[in-house]
Formats: sequence, C-alpha cells, structure tokens
Amino acid sequence: MFGLLLEFVSDERNEETQDVARRAFLSKLLFDLSSHQDEFGSLPGVEQMRLLREARQSIDVEFAGDPVVEHLIACGHELERIKAGQLP
Repeated sequence: MFGLLLEFVSDERNEETQDVARRAFLSKLLFDLSSHQDEFGSLPGVEQMRLLREARQSIDVEFAGDPVVEHLIACGHELERIKAGQLP
C-alpha cells in the first residue's frame, strides 16, 4: 500500500506542469514519504500510522483538498482498519 501511495504522489508530481506551488508541495511530500520507504513495511502498525499522520499534518492548508492529500488520508484510514482487523 505504501509503495502505491508513493507511486501516486510521484505520478501527480510528474504530471503537474502548470502549478509551481503544487509541484513543490508534491516534491516535498514525495521526499518526506520516500525517506521511510525502506523501513515502512517492517514498522509496527502504530508507527506506520504515525508516519502517515505526521505527513498529513505537515501539509499546508492551501493543499488540504488536493486529491493527493485525500488519498493520503484514505490510506491512513485503510491502514487503521487493517491493523484493527476490520477488513472489508
């Protein structure tokens, strides 16, 4: 799941050619998330959720409604359901 999130952020950044501020936001988010790529899968669920929550909290309110932010939030909720044993 984390790899797919990184891929989505990367694709959105690569496709963003008009909005310089959004491209910068996506680049920073991708950098922040990528720094945890190697360790994410081996972290306890609580730590995984903490990393996603911290990433979300670091995002400027200007981008609160961005599709990438919505996807990040959805990933966090899905991870919470998985860790709680509430699979759909």
